[in-house]
Formats: sequence, structure tokens, C-alpha cells
Amino acid sequence: DRRFEPLNKFSIGVPYDYEHHTQIGRAVNRLVGAEGVNFVHENLIDDNFTKTTDRLVAGKPYEVLLFFVKSRASSEACVEFLLSQRALLVGAQGLLLVQSLASWQFPVDSWVHSLDVKANLFPAEVVSETGRGKKKTGFVYQTPFASCDKKGFWSFGTSDFVDDLGLLGHEEKDYILCVRELA
Repeated sequence: DRRFEPLNKFSIGVPYDYEHHTQIGRAVNRLVGAEGVNFVHENLIDDNFTKTTDRLVAGKPYEVLLFFVKSRASSEACVEFLLSQRALLVGAQGLLLVQSLASWQFPVDSWVHSLDVKANLFPAEVVSETGRGKKKTGFVYQTPFASCDKKGFWSFGTSDFVDDLGLLGHEEKDYILCVRELA
């Protein structure tokens, strides 16, 4: 698929003390207030990512690829592409672990998204401003991202699954995280 271009490929080893169900909380505790971290969104909590399709295994090595989204692609198209690459859909847990083990592999001035099938994402309430105040208007499924600006400051949060990657209305480039079993 010409919409996706590989940036780099590297390997990680999952630490022996890794626990999927507490990975996000442990990572967020490490990140909040840390030097070089601008922002950690309140949606990044273990309870919001309990349905992650694939779970990394403590002590196991994995191959990681980052793919640049060169042209407009829906979140669903990105997931289909990842699955065609034999990717494991590792959610926020995998994204935060990969960033902690290999942050220098992440591109600067970019967003790296860790996608999953929509059914396994958590829905965040959409609140709209009306003439009479705020009104809940539904839910938008959220997918985690990590970004590093030109000054080396990190942000971690969630973005809408419905957004098209490659044209999110920001100056940064979009990448998708591909974690897969070593061959």
C-alpha cells in the first residue's frame, strides 16, 4: 500500500516484570512530572484499555516498525494495513512500553499512533458547546499516541479513531506503530 512508508525497524525485549494490566499506570506514574514530558492525557489509564487485541509477553523479544502515513488514510485502513504486516495490535500498553525502551527511534515533530480494532477501543464522551451551555452529543472511540516536538518534549494522549491519519490538521507527521513477533 503506497500510503505507508517504513521509517525504521528495531527490536525490543519486554522486561520480565512487565504486567499488561498495570502497564499504563506504571508508565504514567513515571512520566507525570518527568523532565522532558509536556503532557500526559487523563484518558491514559489502565481501565480504558482493557480490551487490547494483543498483549505483549514478559521476557519475549519483538520486532518494531514505524510506518509514515504518506497520504490520507482512515483509521480502519491503517488497521487493515497493520494486519497485512502481521502486526500485533498492542494498544496504549505497547506504545508506552516501546517509547520507554526506544524513545530515540521515534521521529521528532510527529505523532506515533498505536491502533486497534474499533470494538476494542474505549469510547470518550463528546461534549459540544451550545447556546445553552455544554451538551453531551455521543461518543468517539479513542486511540493512544505519543509525540515528540522539535525541542524534545514528549506528549502522550488519545486521538479520535474516526480521524483520517496523514491529514489531522496539525503540522506534525503521522506514524503508525507496528509490533510483531520475531520471525
